Amino acid sequence: MIDKFKDAFREEAYELLSQLEDILLELEASPQDPELINAAFRAIKGSAGMFGFEKPGRFAHDLENLLDACRAGKRPVDKAVIDLTLRARDKIRAMIENDESEGAFDEEAQLLIHEFRDA
Repeated sequence: MIDKFKDAFREEAYELLSQLEDILLELEASPQDPELINAAFRAIKGSAGMFGFEKPGRFAHDLENLLDACRAGKRPVDKAVIDLTLRARDKIRAMIENDESEGAFDEEAQLLIHEFRDA
């Protein structure tokens, strides 16, 4: 039964991650658009911790903080933020595809987390 829920979550997560890519491409053209910034935040803010996907949720938390700073006007949306968010999107997708539900982050994820915090 839980596998059925995990599969449904994966499908929903993949859809949100695909939407995120579209939103980020629009943000490149309109980096000050608050609706696009909010949409990017909501796409990441999904409930990755549900159905055993706790690890992608922990990973996404620091990215959420960066996007929240952009929403609050404390950090401009620029190419660096967009590129970092696209790389994070790819990492979240890989975690979900590889069923990385818990445990330590690999080196790539750790480097991205440091980049979120330093941005």
